[in-house]
Amino acid sequence: FSGNLVFKIRPYTKKFLEVLSEFWEIYFYSSRKKIIVQDIQRILDPDNKLIQGILARENCVMLDDGRLMKDLALITNRSLKDIVIMDYKIYSFALN
Repeated sequence: FSGNLVFKIRPYTKKFLEVLSEFWEIYFYSSRKKIIVQDIQRILDPDNKLIQGILARENCVMLDDGRLMKDLALITNRSLKDIVIMDYKIYSFALN
């Protein structure tokens, strides 16, 4: 690990990713720093077979009020109609 990262993995998360990866490409897009997301990726996908890439805080747009928005315009090789988003912050993708 790159630091004092503390998090819990929900039951069956790895299995969920394994099943999804059979049908779709999986990317992480997080408002956390890339080094933190890479640590999580190494735990969830130690063989680099499930997760194809990472977009992180460095790829977010910061609003005047300090909120970070995830801009899917950075993904130029996919149509928005082909992207599924899972996020606990409803405003995270408001730009799209």
